[in-house]
Amino acid sequence: MARRDPALLVVELKTEIVDVQRLIGTVDRYRRLAPAIVRDLGWQPVIVGAWVAIAESSTNRRRLHEHANVLRAAFPSDGRTVPGWLQRPSGPLAALSFLSDARVANRTSARSSRRRVRPPRDPPHDPR
Repeated sequence: MARRDPALLVVELKTEIVDVQRLIGTVDRYRRLAPAIVRDLGWQPVIVGAWVAIAESSTNRRRLHEHANVLRAAFPSDGRTVPGWLQRPSGPLAALSFLSDARVANRTSARSSRRRVRPPRDPPHDPR
């Protein structure tokens, strides 16, 4: 069995892309500081990767498209490479991908199945 070097994956979850330069700088800082942080816990990673997972939305897709060159230079891999990297880390990883929420896809059907629930009416008063 081949020896595996200890690896660490830093994951940044974003609901929206607001400031591209700040995102790149923050993830870079996390990637640089993470090995020192986990060493304090007794772990010594040799390989460090970073994965930015962004919520799926038309606004985020538009912003990615507007800044595609800068973002792909900072994060050349996409989310499809992450599972393989986790199984066999081979060098640093810098990935960016969208995460879809299955509930978003079913939003229309969920809305149409909602019904208003009203409390039962008081029975008519029986004067007997």
